[in-house]
Amino acid sequence: MLSRDRAGRNWRLADVCTACAHAIPHTAVVPDTVMPASGEAIGHEGAQQAALVPGPSSATRVREMLVYLAAALPACTSAAARLTAVQCALRADSGGRVRLSNGVMRSMRLAHLPVIWRELEQAAWLRPGPSAAGFRCSDLLDSSVFTQAPGRRGRAQAADWALHQTCRPAVRRQRAVARLVALQVAAHTDDHGRGSIEAVHLTRTTGLSSVAMATLLDQLAQVGALDRWRLDTATDEVWWASGARAATRLG
Repeated sequence: MLSRDRAGRNWRLADVCTACAHAIPHTAVVPDTVMPASGEAIGHEGAQQAALVPGPSSATRVREMLVYLAAALPACTSAAARLTAVQCALRADSGGRVRLSNGVMRSMRLAHLPVIWRELEQAAWLRPGPSAAGFRCSDLLDSSVFTQAPGRRGRAQAADWALHQTCRPAVRRQRAVARLVALQVAAHTDDHGRGSIEAVHLTRTTGLSSVAMATLLDQLAQVGALDRWRLDTATDEVWWASGARAATRLG
């Protein structure tokens, strides 16, 4: 898909399923590229070049996973279930099977909420698999998960990155909904501590109203996860700054 941000000043090409692309505002589906016919060799040099192409960053993978889940899960899906689904989707193998350790659930402070799994099962997104000591095993039912950017190691690194973002001292004791917003903020923050996202995109991927979103951003600012934030009514974008490197004033 091809999407625009910041009132058309930035454009981004991403590999997501057609259903997700249609659910994202200001997005167009890019036609498939013609590939070599079956059995046609691409050559040793072409294979080497493909192997050297870096995959998406962890932040990019998490951003795209949150977009996918916004389309795949019901709008009423809880923040705790969305955070769990991020980990499941990024840690799944090529067949859609996932073994999520109890330690990961404890790190996310969600191990005491078995209702999460029933919620995802009722959404027809996963079904419980055979049990294993210390792990929650499931089979993901949505075939769109299999179209995510390849590279199991890279996806696992993205899962660890998402886990780290929601376990930072500033947010780890916050409610799951605040940690979900903090994850979106982190995934859209640049190396200078600044970031932005369209307000409608932020509410859609977190399942929140605009009023609730403003309240949670204020809450994150109060606990130090953000320095400050503002809504640009001209572009309907949320802008923020965080960390000592964020030198640009947003007032």
